[in-house]
Amino acid sequence: MLDQFVLRERIMTAGMGVVWRADQGALVGRAPARFHNPDPGVLPGLLTRFCQETHAAHGRYAIAAIDFGDEGGPPFVVMEHVDGATLAERLRGDERWSVPRAVGVVTQVLRALEQAHACGIVHADLRPEHVILERQADGRDLVTLVDLGGDDDSLVGACAYLAPEILCGGRPTIASDIFAVGAILYQLLTDSPPFDGDSLLEVMERQLRSAVKPPSMRRPDRPIPPAVERATLRALSRSPEARFRDAASFAAELEASLAPAPALELVPAPAPPAARLARASTPAPAPVPAIAVPPSPPAPEPEPAPAPVIAAPSTAKAEPAPLPPKVEPAPAPPKPEPAPAAPQRKRAAVPSRIDGLRAAVQDALERSAANELADRYLDLSFVLYRAQGPVAAITELEAAIEVFMWDERLSSLDTTVLMSRLRLALASLQERAGRQHHAH
Repeated sequence: MLDQFVLRERIMTAGMGVVWRADQGALVGRAPARFHNPDPGVLPGLLTRFCQETHAAHGRYAIAAIDFGDEGGPPFVVMEHVDGATLAERLRGDERWSVPRAVGVVTQVLRALEQAHACGIVHADLRPEHVILERQADGRDLVTLVDLGGDDDSLVGACAYLAPEILCGGRPTIASDIFAVGAILYQLLTDSPPFDGDSLLEVMERQLRSAVKPPSMRRPDRPIPPAVERATLRALSRSPEARFRDAASFAAELEASLAPAPALELVPAPAPPAARLARASTPAPAPVPAIAVPPSPPAPEPEPAPAPVIAAPSTAKAEPAPLPPKVEPAPAPPKPEPAPAAPQRKRAAVPSRIDGLRAAVQDALERSAANELADRYLDLSFVLYRAQGPVAAITELEAAIEVFMWDERLSSLDTTVLMSRLRLALASLQERAGRQHHAH
């Protein structure tokens, strides 16, 4: 089966394997063939997922699968070539996204997810790099949803679209896909994701602890309809239960938000009552004739009043009025003594906080509480970073990953997602430490 394809060039190393550009007879183009390390314990489940994806890819918004199999080796999937740029490439351009265009693209993404979810597939890594746009002749965008994984250079970008429960070690669900679509819509409306930062650690911390700023407040210069903003914020709810229950309801809400308002029906004014018409038709009464009245006799003139008597001025010298007594100003009140400065509140001792977190780490490990253990390790790395710098935090996270890999108390648990969280935080700290080193 593989003899039918000629691998031309390697496009990228993706999360699930390697993506190649291939030719197949008359079919020339990009045929992503995914390969995975042939671990006997992983291959069966991986091939099952490939089969599910192939079944889901027959929908309107997904790349059509041409072939798949394993032939006794690593599984592979061959898919059709799609002309177009990714949404991430479009976002890096200078074009401005109107609200109707953004809603149109996101609605198509939701329809693609609706098809995948109906086949039992959760995308789990939805971001602009996995949305391909083909510009049609009429100017509309045709969306194709892909899942080619990601490389280490895009870890910061990928984290911006992960739901909080995923960052806390939860499993990907339909609700986490809804959150990712909400983050994409937010970016189309505001030109930036809802949570951004210079490093993975900063993005994760804001995503877990900060509230989403409404798009209209982030971009007050853009007319964002309130209904679109409400749908966006609902999809980005911290609680999965508060989001849309599925992709179809989210798409329907967005489509309704841009639907034209129904035209107002003009109702004619009611006819005036009959009594009013009768009054209006009654002739006005004839004018009353004027009656002449004889003039009244003139009033008698008043007699002149006697002239007032004016007294002659006295020649005696008037005594000057006594001056008011001089009022002495009241003495100024004494200045109050300044109140003694309140004693400064002592800052919590950082070493005691570090010791407390180390004790919490040990307690979670003894109870094999993997989720709590990962949270305490991350809290400890944050405190160490602020108190002692990135090197101490990096050392702690490296030790944490070793514990998750080799400690027997965690050997019976599936800690893959938790280790991914720790590795994301470690990569962020290493990146920041490298920048600080070059700056000095």
